[in-house]
Amino acid sequence: GGGHDVVNGGNGNDRIKGEAGNDLLIGGDGNDIIHANRGQDELRGKGGDDYLDGGNQNDVIDGGTGHDTIFGGYGNDTLAGRAGNDWMSGGAGIDTMHGGDGNDEMSGGDGDDFMVGGDGNDVLKGGAGDDTLRAHEGDDRLFGGRGNDVLIGGAGADVFVFEPGDGIDRLTDFELGIDKIDLTAFGPGVAYGFTASGADTLLSVGGEDIATLAGIAPTALDADDLLFA
Repeated sequence: GGGHDVVNGGNGNDRIKGEAGNDLLIGGDGNDIIHANRGQDELRGKGGDDYLDGGNQNDVIDGGTGHDTIFGGYGNDTLAGRAGNDWMSGGAGIDTMHGGDGNDEMSGGDGDDFMVGGDGNDVLKGGAGDDTLRAHEGDDRLFGGRGNDVLIGGAGADVFVFEPGDGIDRLTDFELGIDKIDLTAFGPGVAYGFTASGADTLLSVGGEDIATLAGIAPTALDADDLLFA
């Protein structure tokens, strides 16, 4: 109803929808479908492969175990995939997203989002806004998207993917000989250059500044650190 409700699906595959109040919606075991609606809601998938949709307000969504699909919707949402290979989209607003265990795919959408991949080989896509992407463990792919983003690969062989017009991103922990910068979207034969910027290196591609590599000298970098079309 219109109040602040608590709904617990229990065992089985449930369909749960909140209403106007600030609701707590719990799927329990089973593959559940949970829609928030107009309040500032908390959604918990728990067991099973769940579909969780935050709706219009500032929601807190926890996928629990299983391979979950999570939409933040409108508002400044907090999303957690937990265990399993999860797909998460922050949507509009300034979102905080944690992938947890598993090979997760996360999209920030609009807003200045904060994204943490966790364990596993994750794909992090910042979208529009000045985002912070922290991959942690695993061989991850990081797409900053539009805006001036901070990209942190963590352990593993990570790939930082750029497209024309993305902005100037800061790579805080690029590992020479391990990580790569993917420039395939710029097309074959594109010109590039490394320039000193204090203790860092500025990478330019096709006449466009695209990235600052923290704590690395230009002389330490070459074409082997890049992926071309």
